[in-house]
Amino acid sequence: MTVTRRRHRTRVECPGHLRFLTWSCYRHMPLLKGADARDVVLRHIFEARADCGFRLFAWVIMPDHIHMLLHPDVERAAVPNILRRIKEPSAREILAEWRARDAGILERITIPRGTTHFWQRGGGFDRNIFSREEFEEKLEYIHSNPVRAELVNGTGVWRWSSASKDSDFKPDPVPAL
Repeated sequence: MTVTRRRHRTRVECPGHLRFLTWSCYRHMPLLKGADARDVVLRHIFEARADCGFRLFAWVIMPDHIHMLLHPDVERAAVPNILRRIKEPSAREILAEWRARDAGILERITIPRGTTHFWQRGGGFDRNIFSREEFEEKLEYIHSNPVRAELVNGTGVWRWSSASKDSDFKPDPVPAL
């Protein structure tokens, strides 16, 4: 078991633990408001899944944040590596597209010294899941997130969710806990 302490949270990397992860766009801005940006992030999530060997049970990509429920293979890739594998290439790809189109949003996410930020700093929210009840609670929370945000009227409608009936990306089977 590996324990990493950060300013506001402790990350516990323990083989066998399921994880509920949340991370946000820079300053909680709706940088994933467009379908193209959400598609880029979703593709990178599934590329990271293949590269890092984690099982993915649920996800939702919202305009300003992402939730995932997964089981990392911590011997192959710990959660910080998984997040890096998703966040870095997706941000680079989206920012390159915005630069090519001269998107006005770039001014709002570039700090005075010239660095452009896409994701909020830090590792986001990370919770180890220990029980079937907690797993089901997080699964429901993830799937109902677009409904609570009034983006859609039902859980199976939001295309950037594991609850979507229209997505080409499918979650892994729910584990026995």
